[in-house]
Amino acid sequence: MKAKVEPMGASLALLAACAALALATGLASCSSAPKVPDEVFDTRNKAADYLKLADNLVRQGQYDSAEKFYRQAMDADSSVDWLSGTAIAHHSLGRLRLLEGDLSGAEGEFSKAADYARLAGNATDASLAASLAAAGLGEVSFRRGDRVAALSHFEDALRLAGSDERALAVALHDRAGAEHQGGDEGAALADLDRAEAINLRLKRWSELASNEYLRSIILDKRGDLSGAIRLGGEALVNDRKSENSYGIAGDLAWLAELSTKATRADDAYWYWRRSFDTALGANLAGPTLRAVDGILSALDAAGRSAEAADWKAMRGKLEKIAGPGK
Repeated sequence: MKAKVEPMGASLALLAACAALALATGLASCSSAPKVPDEVFDTRNKAADYLKLADNLVRQGQYDSAEKFYRQAMDADSSVDWLSGTAIAHHSLGRLRLLEGDLSGAEGEFSKAADYARLAGNATDASLAASLAAAGLGEVSFRRGDRVAALSHFEDALRLAGSDERALAVALHDRAGAEHQGGDEGAALADLDRAEAINLRLKRWSELASNEYLRSIILDKRGDLSGAIRLGGEALVNDRKSENSYGIAGDLAWLAELSTKATRADDAYWYWRRSFDTALGANLAGPTLRAVDGILSALDAAGRSAEAADWKAMRGKLEKIAGPGK
């Protein structure tokens, strides 16, 4: 397993931020432009194909291969001085660094994305790239616990999005996470309403799943456990539509936690088991280890205590594969 393992027992804020990561899926493919007379976009379209391929590899947990194609896309766009495409490629690398838990690396890539987007001026997709870069910088601040700075970046992302609904939905979702963390659930839900409407209309399924996941967290905090479970299930349905393995594993883990709260021991066990199967199949080290820990915590209540030794042995093997300190 090549992906880094995220810390166990993540805070609610980190869960919300992790959900927002799914919003990167599919956005990177916007570096090409429609063909019009007297213009040729062969190189830019090739870059867009590289980005789509890289996005699919990220969904499958193949981060090293994804990075190679993101860099090929960047090289292609740079070779024809397509600044918006170069900016979006840097943004995509920043998302990858976030998935790996490398906040400094992510910040560096998002800063470069912002620089190239600014240089692009009014070119096609420049506002999209600028907004995504600002949103990425906001997520870095959010993960570092600086909610004030995060909100400032998210406000910039909203302003820079202009009429680009894709970027607007990302910024609204990210701001909702920060608002929720600050206790302003009404504002968070209002932003989620707007983001969900956009993503549903554009059929951006993994992004819609992220909205539903965050809404589920908010409902759980409000004490609406049945509503939280329902929204968690809807997030799972939409992540499946886009075959977003990272999102699916996270949705299943969240449903396992909610099932435990609802004293549905057998459901909790099987949600953890399915999260394990998904994460292992997609080569996602952190979610795989998290699922094993969840399984171990669910065995007794589900009447499966006899399986504990096997799962403990499995965890030891996985830790060795992941490497020390992961």
